[in-house]
Amino acid sequence: MADIHQNAQEVVQDAKSKGAPFTEPHLDKANIYTWLAWQNPPGRQLHQAVTERILNPHHPHAQKFVSWFKTLYSLTWVLAAINQSTIVSKLAENAHVPEFGSCKK
Repeated sequence: MADIHQNAQEVVQDAKSKGAPFTEPHLDKANIYTWLAWQNPPGRQLHQAVTERILNPHHPHAQKFVSWFKTLYSLTWVLAAINQSTIVSKLAENAHVPEFGSCKK
C-alpha cells in the first residue's frame, strides 16, 4: 500500500506541474483523494475510509490530522458554548417578564 500512496503523491505532483489548479494548502487533500480514487471501490470519502479501516487513524502519519481535528472541534464546542451563553444573557437582559398578577384576564 505504501507504494500506491507514494505513486499517488507523484501523480499529484506531476498534475500540479502540468497546471492542475489546486493550491499548496490543498496538496495533502489532493494526495489522499487520489489514493482513495484507486481503492476498491474507488471514490470513498475520507470519513468512510477511516470507519471502514482503509485508513488507520492511529498511524503516526495520521496523528497530526487527528490532533488538528480534536483541537478544531474542542475549540468549536467552546466557542459555541460562549456564544450560547452570550445569547441567553442578552435575551434575559431584554426580556420583559410581567409581574405575577399583572396580566389582564
